[in-house]
Amino acid sequence: EFEKIQEQFGIHLDRDILDISYRHLWDDWGLRSHTAELRYHWRFREGRALVPHLRWYRQSAADTYRHSLVEGELLPAHASADPRLAAFDAWTLGLKYRHRLPHDQEISFRAEYYRHRGEDHPDDAVGQLRNQDLFPDLDAVIVQIGYRLDIF
Repeated sequence: EFEKIQEQFGIHLDRDILDISYRHLWDDWGLRSHTAELRYHWRFREGRALVPHLRWYRQSAADTYRHSLVEGELLPAHASADPRLAAFDAWTLGLKYRHRLPHDQEISFRAEYYRHRGEDHPDDAVGQLRNQDLFPDLDAVIVQIGYRLDIF
């Protein structure tokens, strides 16, 4: 079971729109997350817009997350080394170009850079694990081309 708080604000600035949002989520696995997002819809010509985008995400580790189990120690009832359950921070920085076409159509191009960081050398790592990167950094570039036709 999880709970979520979400706040979103849209501010009209003449022709442009500023979108600001914040989300806080927690669940009964002990996971808590915060997301803050900012988009600016800059309409520089009729039917055309640039949309810069910035997103920050922080997550605590779930109660069941273990980067490793140690022989001889009491095993927990539930454990997972899935990095999606670990504590980490992520940033996304991007830009989207939208172009409205006749007959309720739109074409768009989006490029984003994503950075994902976690605790790579935890203090409780033992033996050779102290020398290993237990949470490798992730950097990605995302490119998307979109087409939309509104028929309803």
